Amino acid sequence: MNTDKPIITKNENINHIKNLIAIAHIDGDFSINERNLIFKVGRNFGLTEFEVNEYIMHPTEAELMIPDSIEKREIQFHNYIQLIIVDNQVGDEELEFCKIIGNALGFSDDQFYQILNDSYNYAIS
Repeated sequence: MNTDKPIITKNENINHIKNLIAIAHIDGDFSINERNLIFKVGRNFGLTEFEVNEYIMHPTEAELMIPDSIEKREIQFHNYIQLIIVDNQVGDEELEFCKIIGNALGFSDDQFYQILNDSYNYAIS
């Protein structure tokens, strides 16, 4: 098993953060928990708090960049799932948008719902 972290480019990181911000805004309630998670992901991806805050304060459309490895896709997909459950209010729009992104990343609807259920059960335990 390869224990090296996958290399993710700064452009991939920025687009990922922009997509997280878009998901957070879908339900019309950008919660503090969603904001905190986005800052945490940004830090983990090497972005400064200032950079992340700029993307939050001035959201722009992001393109979905499909990472070249399954590890990168899994990391991004799990971040999207974490974001929609972090505020304990999973809306239909959030679910649909995440499912579309998950499909684009190569995950089936069944995989999406399994990961969502596992993540939610883990979060509430």
